[in-house]
Amino acid sequence: MVAMRSEQRSPSATAAALRAFAKAEKEDWSQGVPIGELLTRVNRVADMFLPAGEGSDSRVSREFAPRSFRRYQTLGCINAPERVGKQVMYRFHHFVQALLVRKFLWEQVSAERIAALMAGRSTEETKAMLLEGVEMVARDGGGEGDPECGPDAVALWKCVRVSPGIELHMSCDLPKPKPGEVKRLLGKLEAALRRNL
Repeated sequence: MVAMRSEQRSPSATAAALRAFAKAEKEDWSQGVPIGELLTRVNRVADMFLPAGEGSDSRVSREFAPRSFRRYQTLGCINAPERVGKQVMYRFHHFVQALLVRKFLWEQVSAERIAALMAGRSTEETKAMLLEGVEMVARDGGGEGDPECGPDAVALWKCVRVSPGIELHMSCDLPKPKPGEVKRLLGKLEAALRRNL
């Protein structure tokens, strides 16, 4: 599969957003919180993660209401709550998922695509997507019968800014390289930089 064109780009978080997120992360999540408290925490921070000055879908509210939050749970964008007796409680991973869903919705990513992007992601992976930004690219539909090659297939890429004007784009599905592979990759990167600078 070959990455074809940039489709969406989530810029990395601002300093204010990072401070607000760190403060929320330090709050007590150990017992879980009811939906009202979760949405208060999400809505307090969510605006800071939205891209400044960019066009957005005016149909998307800047805040989550319980009804819309539950809708995105039903669609598979946000994990189901945990049952504690007769109550349902939400934890930190729900908070992170909700922030990322708000950001994707604001950037006009469909709920179906968000659900596919969120499926099976750990709290740490979701947190990295929120804080470091995500680049989504359409893939070449060359493999018949392969669901990852269809016209709606999307690949997630992590962008690492090396220096002004130089970015390294890595697939989020990239397995961690072995020590010998790191040296080989660094050699290839150095060669590519020398050819192109």
